[in-house]
Amino acid sequence: MTSSFPQFTIALGNPDAPNTIWITADPGLNRLVLSIEANVETRFAAARPVPYGQARGATGSLLYLDLTELALSDAEFDAITVRGDGWDSLSTRADRRICLAPGADFTQRAAAKIELHIDHVALARPPAGRSVDLTLASFRVAGVTRGNLAVQTLFPVVLQLPPDGGGDLHEVIALAVAQPILIGSNDRFPAVANTLSLELGPGTRPREVRATEETAFTLTFVYADAWPGYGAVCTRREAADIRVLRGQGAARWTITRGGSQQSPSWLLQPEPGTPILGETGLVELRVEDLVTTLAGGPTLMVVSYSGVPGYQAGAYAVTLRKVPHVQITSIAASPDPVVLHDGSAEVTISWTVEDAGGLTLMPGYHDVRDRRSFRATIRETTHFNLIATGIERASSGNQASAPVTATVLPVIDDFSAQPFAIYAEEFPLICQLAWNVNTRGQVELVSSTAGPDPNRYAPQTQIGRSIERPQMLTLMPAETPQDLVVRRSLVLSAFSPLYAAHPAASPTTDVAFAPAASFAVAANAAAGTVTALDTVVYKPLGSPVATGRRPVALAFTRDGTKLAVANAGDGTVSVLAVTAGSGWPPYSLAVAQTITVGGTPRAVALSPDDRYLYVVTAADDGAGTLVVLVRAGSGEYGRPATLAVGRDPRAVAVTPSGAQLFVPNAGDDTVTVIGVVSSSGRHQRVYELRGFDRRPVSAAVTGDERVVLVVCEGSGIVYAFDAEYPDLAERRELEVGGAPCEVALVPGGGYALVANAGGSDALALLGLGGSARSCRLLARRIGRGRRATGVAVSPDAGVALVTEQGAADVGLLTLANYTQRTQPVEVGAQTTDVAVTPDSKQALVWHNALTRFDGGTPSTGYYVYELASQTVTQQSEGTPVIAIAPSPRIADRAAYVIARGTARVDVVSTTEHTSLFSIDVSRQTSGTPRAIAVSADARTLFVLTADAQRRHALLPYAVDVARRTARPAGVVELFTTAGSSGAFALASPDGATAWAISSIDRKLWIVTRQRDGSYQRDPVPLALPGSVGSAAASPDGTRVFVLGKSGTRNTITAVETVASTLRTVTLPSVGSIALNALTVSPDGTRLFATDGVQSGIRVFDADSLRLVQTISWDGAVVLPYGVAVTPTGTQVLSANVGDGDGPGTLAIAPQVQPSALEDLPVDPDVIELEEVHADA
Repeated sequence: MTSSFPQFTIALGNPDAPNTIWITADPGLNRLVLSIEANVETRFAAARPVPYGQARGATGSLLYLDLTELALSDAEFDAITVRGDGWDSLSTRADRRICLAPGADFTQRAAAKIELHIDHVALARPPAGRSVDLTLASFRVAGVTRGNLAVQTLFPVVLQLPPDGGGDLHEVIALAVAQPILIGSNDRFPAVANTLSLELGPGTRPREVRATEETAFTLTFVYADAWPGYGAVCTRREAADIRVLRGQGAARWTITRGGSQQSPSWLLQPEPGTPILGETGLVELRVEDLVTTLAGGPTLMVVSYSGVPGYQAGAYAVTLRKVPHVQITSIAASPDPVVLHDGSAEVTISWTVEDAGGLTLMPGYHDVRDRRSFRATIRETTHFNLIATGIERASSGNQASAPVTATVLPVIDDFSAQPFAIYAEEFPLICQLAWNVNTRGQVELVSSTAGPDPNRYAPQTQIGRSIERPQMLTLMPAETPQDLVVRRSLVLSAFSPLYAAHPAASPTTDVAFAPAASFAVAANAAAGTVTALDTVVYKPLGSPVATGRRPVALAFTRDGTKLAVANAGDGTVSVLAVTAGSGWPPYSLAVAQTITVGGTPRAVALSPDDRYLYVVTAADDGAGTLVVLVRAGSGEYGRPATLAVGRDPRAVAVTPSGAQLFVPNAGDDTVTVIGVVSSSGRHQRVYELRGFDRRPVSAAVTGDERVVLVVCEGSGIVYAFDAEYPDLAERRELEVGGAPCEVALVPGGGYALVANAGGSDALALLGLGGSARSCRLLARRIGRGRRATGVAVSPDAGVALVTEQGAADVGLLTLANYTQRTQPVEVGAQTTDVAVTPDSKQALVWHNALTRFDGGTPSTGYYVYELASQTVTQQSEGTPVIAIAPSPRIADRAAYVIARGTARVDVVSTTEHTSLFSIDVSRQTSGTPRAIAVSADARTLFVLTADAQRRHALLPYAVDVARRTARPAGVVELFTTAGSSGAFALASPDGATAWAISSIDRKLWIVTRQRDGSYQRDPVPLALPGSVGSAAASPDGTRVFVLGKSGTRNTITAVETVASTLRTVTLPSVGSIALNALTVSPDGTRLFATDGVQSGIRVFDADSLRLVQTISWDGAVVLPYGVAVTPTGTQVLSANVGDGDGPGTLAIAPQVQPSALEDLPVDPDVIELEEVHADA
């Protein structure tokens, strides 16, 4: 913490007069003692004394006492002798130096004194002045000196006449310095002008002493020529600025500057005839503007006096301590810049300081003394300031401060639309957009079809926007519109409901989706069981689990770890534990608790925080009861409380806040409203809503808590009314017909599905709005010819499961966002890969030269498919292309290409398809490229190489296509594989992180950029559950998705890149699904994977990894392999190998389009986001 300089402190004087040499011709009068002490432990080595000129070439420790300033005569100098146990000496008349040498090695503790006696010193003719500065030079004293260089230490001695019998003035008048500390200055801070307050006051035996004409005090310091100046107060240049002023009680004193300009002394004279201590008994003299840049350590200030009546001449000696100015030598924030996660980020502020007594880090007034770093949580760009105070005299300018800024990139924490998918028949529709951006500035909104919004918005805003066709909206902070890293996109799709039936093992009475996992649960009332279903082919995951009799209703806890089952046959509720496994089946259910509630349980629900489990029951006479079960600390539910509701209750709907419950009562056409007291959790009946037309059996509350929906089975009406004032608000009647029995909200806030058990169609679709008046019936002919008894919508809003009356089938409603063109495009042979340029104008299709199939001849080069004209041209024929990665920057209009057997990366134009320049990797590695990845900001290229020994390395490059440059950033050695296998490279949006994957080793390596711009591999890779077939990163870099194979089953693994945690979903056997390649939608919400079994593309939700749509071309597509999505999400493309002998194909799945737009081109013109902000 301090920069203490090792040094000696020297003193020379008489025992009864320290720091004093008597002016006398009598050599026996002076009995001088030379005192030497160090502030560190020192080690002396035995030596023989030699003249000063030979000191550097000698050996051992040598000290040289220079007496030149005493002006001794030759006879006086020759007479001097030195005594000291174990010390030898040599006097050299020519330079007036005495060499002192130890006779043996020894170690001296810090602050321990070495004392040598200097005898027979006569000083008959002293030099001018009352004091002189002497020097001691030291050689080869371990701990203080370095090498053969001398360390010079200055010290003063006072020259005075011997005692004449007068009194000792020290007993009468004392001299004190209030704070004998001097703060050093350096060129990093403003000079510190030190002030010393010299106070003359009463001694131990005070008495009045009056001054005469001869009374004088002389103030002297020791000065040095340059740093380090051990023993001196300051340099001679700095001495010129020192001032000595009169203070309190010194108004009648005369101060005269003497000596030279650069070696000043001051003559201090009280007024003759007046008491020296004045009328108040205290005299203050102030030394001001004393600036010192010398090394820290002690120095002696001497105030000599003479001509005091009745007292012999003498001197006061005061030791001053020079302390170095506190310094902050470095300060940094890491990482910088930093990206927020969940609204905050952690940065480490680190520093190095010297000579600090206290440290405070602002903001926050954090006391960080004795620390070298501080970990701070920030939510925006933060300016830190480290304030250091010195060990001494912090209030006198011994302070330092150093700022550092931790830069937070503007981060979009939330960007949502309600609804985020719009019914294809309902365009245009006002969509509610909401966002939360961590920035102090404004934000901009850009549409892929309409261009930039002319308005700028606040960072936390909700707006309504008319959406006339599917599009991608991009939100970006206005201050960094060109930064691709801080953007967030949202694909607004159209959906079209597609109904299909899946055979079930047994009749199903209710279904429910797990909230965050890829399975659903079906209840079988007749068998008294529940069964987990996979969400790919909806087949059972394991054996049925027995519950109570007649399970009729299901509800998951919010975290999906428990499932509540209402058993109508025995008056119980079963609570099942949900466990994720590593094998097959991936999930298992087991009864953890059975709770008796009585009556006939009809429905179950949970509060939003899972604290309360609600069960509605009916007695034999129809009397209804709401049973409230409370979760204990163990996680079990108990302590039931009951409230009376209406007759024959059929459901319970909980508001998203948990403040109210709505219970529809089929027996008396009412809805009971229950309120929850927030402070106590007590439930109480608020009121009964009446006037519902025949048998209300189901209810739901919209996510914004504005609208309540109540389904009436007997009248075929769904009522919509205001949730805030349900007893006063007008009710809107939506006639769905038949016998509607259940309503389920579609997540996203815009729609609801109504199951119909009595009509000719299974489902009706409702449109919802911010008020009951805006609710509307959109369709009621979904699933024609089927009768539904229940419906559940997946949390990702992709699919709905439907229980059908009297059937062993489970209905599956897909809210499809994509459709398929009937005829694929022929491109090349055995085509395996496809990439889309960032302007969405071209698809580049090729056969990966490292992939082999039995039979047939693969094509070479690559094919360019123009999406607008639908034409195909071949480029670079004969080149065995491995991979192509278009530059994400539209203005580059370039792509990176690697080919088998070449040690370079070719950068080609995507307009002329000619070479722009090449990157020679042979200068960094002996391997050849196997995979490439480009960061979203287009500034960093990663090249994964392998040599003949299968040693893989990652080569990062800082690239600038416009300037035709690629600057290497080192070589990161990765792994060595035992055999040939696939290897994959991925890049984070800003190029700060790369991920390299070894398929055969099943490992993911993380490579991160360091502060110096180089890259370093994490020492331990992440283990993956199976061999890897494909991988893709989310647009924001927070997740990496890995498509693998374990045994006969595909797996999808989501890697959380910040926490380095993995979550894996195991899919059914390859007879049902066989995935080959994977990519991520531009908004990060969907995964697209090619499937060889279905001859098409599977669409998965990126959060739950649940299948939400299957796009199939049936026999028109053979062996779909590579997959890509346009940068605005308008089309998904599949590169298909074919049968080996025939051509390869490119299959295209466009977004579902509104009916009014079906005649327009499928892929609208792309607004080039980089170009619309040219004025930013």
